[in-house]
Amino acid sequence: MAQSPEKPITLWSAYKRFLWVWIWPHRGKFITAVVLAMVVAIATGAFAKVTQQIVIALTEPEQAAFPLAWAPAVIILLAVVRSFATYAKQILINAAITGAAQQMQIDLYKKFLWADMATLQDEASASSAARFNNDVNIATGSAQVVFRGYSMMTIILSTLAFMVSINWQLTLAFVAVLSLAVGPILQIGKRMRRLSSRNQAQVGVVTAGVAEGLTSIRLIRTYGLEDRALDDASEDFAKLRKLKLKQVDATARIIPITELLGGVAVAALLTVIVIFLNEDENIIADFVGLLAGMGLIAPQSQRLGKIYTKMQQGVAAMARVYAVLDEEAEIVSKPGAEPLVATRGEVVFDGVSFAYPDGTLALDSVSFTVSTGQTVAFVGRSGAGKSTVFNLIPRLYDATQGRVLIDGQDVRDVTIESLREGLSLVSQDSVLLSGTLADNIRFGRPGADDAQVIAAAQAASADAFITAQPEGYATKITPEAHGLSGGQRQRMSIARAMLRDAPILLLDEPTSALDAEAEAAVRASLDRLTEGKTTLVIAHRLATILSADQIMVMDAGKIVERGTHTELLALGGIYAGLFKLQFEDAQASAL
Repeated sequence: MAQSPEKPITLWSAYKRFLWVWIWPHRGKFITAVVLAMVVAIATGAFAKVTQQIVIALTEPEQAAFPLAWAPAVIILLAVVRSFATYAKQILINAAITGAAQQMQIDLYKKFLWADMATLQDEASASSAARFNNDVNIATGSAQVVFRGYSMMTIILSTLAFMVSINWQLTLAFVAVLSLAVGPILQIGKRMRRLSSRNQAQVGVVTAGVAEGLTSIRLIRTYGLEDRALDDASEDFAKLRKLKLKQVDATARIIPITELLGGVAVAALLTVIVIFLNEDENIIADFVGLLAGMGLIAPQSQRLGKIYTKMQQGVAAMARVYAVLDEEAEIVSKPGAEPLVATRGEVVFDGVSFAYPDGTLALDSVSFTVSTGQTVAFVGRSGAGKSTVFNLIPRLYDATQGRVLIDGQDVRDVTIESLREGLSLVSQDSVLLSGTLADNIRFGRPGADDAQVIAAAQAASADAFITAQPEGYATKITPEAHGLSGGQRQRMSIARAMLRDAPILLLDEPTSALDAEAEAAVRASLDRLTEGKTTLVIAHRLATILSADQIMVMDAGKIVERGTHTELLALGGIYAGLFKLQFEDAQASAL
């Protein structure tokens, strides 16, 4: 998906947005989990103090905070509190983050559904789909890692607080040694963010490449391109593997840093203990307590370093998700737009030009009028601009110059909802969505009752094969509708348009993918559908538009010929050449 230039995103801004937009709606669970993390931290850090008191109880019983006999009960109590609080914390934070992930995916899907067509076409659908899985999973997974980091930080701070109560001078020395790891870990984290961004982009490339290979499997096998397809995919997978190895290497560097500094801290602590062994009677108890605290802090510190790198990975994923969510659609209803009043269905193109975002000119000063009830066909070579004409009428694109008018109203001045309610579409690839056969017809008018659905199916010659299905109109289908032939799917699409009963009808090569027998059945349905409607047709099979009121011949974004079939044949131009070519091909096929 084409995106506006990415706004700078920082670690703080990325997670702050995630918190307020997607976590905060689950704040009850989140806040409770935060409090429980503090309880876990206190129960964990207290082990250092309890350890010191146990040693004192062994050596100087009168100075101990509790009798030695109480020690087992105190340790069990801390363990019980810690275990139950940890369990409840995990359940609650997982519920909150899972809800956030679901809503983030919904928000992404909603953004794609309402995005401008011009921007959608800039990115492969498989690459877009990768954002729903890979990017959202990494983003929400990193949010969970952030909470884990918060939990570890509270344990570290709680343990340090108990260590300070044991011996603050030694604790400060210990912290000073460990703080030397901060700089290297920050540098590793920044590198991880760059690597993660490249890794996620490569995941999109791999996903799109695999999807392309699978959808083109028929062509690949027919032409013996399996080795080439495998080589291309292997190259993409190799790049992804290298990026992942670099990420593993960066993360692994944290371990020797923290291990080395942890060892230095213990050695420094032991040196100080030896020095002051004869000056402080409780120095051994302090040493054991601090050593217990260090044992609690060291693994948390090591994991905290890894968590920082994971957080940077999450920022890279969030940047990709936010870039989509922040993309502003340009084709929207303008403020104060009035509903379209399409009573006649007259369509006018007034000096319309259209250029794609990359500057490619698709239409060049096109003007024509389709009067009420007329059927106008558009023919021409691929890339001539026919589909662009169709895309401008429902505002899938906006003209870069000129105006598109329906019943005298500029389509940019009316609400998009009312504009599209005045249109019906039947295309060459008749799309059926998951649901029942009745549902797919009812998409034309969601509020239609069963009788209206059946009437539309009958008018489209679809009732017979629908009622022959195992469950009739209630038969469930897949989006690919493997149980229906091409002609049957097309008649379902016609039934949908029948039910919609819009004044303007767009037929985009509706019979091009059908055999002669199926085409004849669909043609009869189309004839009933077009009665009394303003109809625009794109056709490659010229035999299907011989009776059109007017035929527009397009070339290089312009209308170069116009007239009836008879007039254009007499003109002896592009249309006559196309018709002659198709007529000769038809004769050759018949022989």
